[in-house]
Amino acid sequence: MNKKKCIFHIPLEIDRKMKSGSQLRPMKILEAFQNSDYEVEVIMGSSKKRKEQIKKIKNKIKNGEKYDFIYSESSTMPTLLTDRNHLPLHPFVDFSFFKFCKKNGIKIGLFYRDIHWKFDLYKKTNKSVIKRVISKIFYQYDLLKYNQLLDILYIPSESFKKYINCNRNYQIKLLPPGCEIN
Repeated sequence: MNKKKCIFHIPLEIDRKMKSGSQLRPMKILEAFQNSDYEVEVIMGSSKKRKEQIKKIKNKIKNGEKYDFIYSESSTMPTLLTDRNHLPLHPFVDFSFFKFCKKNGIKIGLFYRDIHWKFDLYKKTNKSVIKRVISKIFYQYDLLKYNQLLDILYIPSESFKKYINCNRNYQIKLLPPGCEIN
């Protein structure tokens, strides 16, 4: 019997020592997939590292390997700016992979964790005006690509919906914050 397969994608490296939700949640989700009936391929790290991982998975798909879905976790920063220097060094790596997967019938779900950039409070961050403007352009690009490529957008709360554009091509489902059950 063939084992079920999925791809876990996150556009950064999970730091297992950090205790913030943006690190804990993806780590716990990844562990849950790894402890389930799924064989999990992981795409994680710098854009250069992700590019190498994606190349290997694309070759597997081209050679007939089947994946049930991709589960992706967004970053609190725009996807293209997740490298340490916050420059878009490999700007097409993630979304071109999603496009490739979509063409190959692989469903894509992404947890969109934060939309802080749409609020006035974002103007009060210690970022310069130019960095905020550039970041907002990249955040909007993420939403555009999500609309083109995702099957499901997971969000943390019902109230989050009103900040996502109404014109969308994907389903929205709630995926509330995780917790440890003792």
